[in-house]
Amino acid sequence: MRLTRRGRVVLVAAVAALLVVAFWLTAGRGARAGDDVRQGPPTGVRTVVVDGDDTLWAIAARARPNRDPRVTVHLIRELNGLSGSIIRPGQRLIVPR
Repeated sequence: MRLTRRGRVVLVAAVAALLVVAFWLTAGRGARAGDDVRQGPPTGVRTVVVDGDDTLWAIAARARPNRDPRVTVHLIRELNGLSGSIIRPGQRLIVPR
């Protein structure tokens, strides 16, 4: 079976279109894998004072024990304008409830 030039162009275009549609349908699925756990925004905030051995992870785990600490750490950093994870004893942090 031989395809004409026009037939080859149509075939290549159809395959390309299928690939684009397949990519579009699956794009971002891996990046949103954690979205299955709907956590929502915090319902309130409170202030805590950092102890000598505290870490953001420990504070996050205490603040919202039934939530993913990674999300809570991210919220704490956003609420306090922290660019990293360094905190100091005596520092006051706003944490979500």
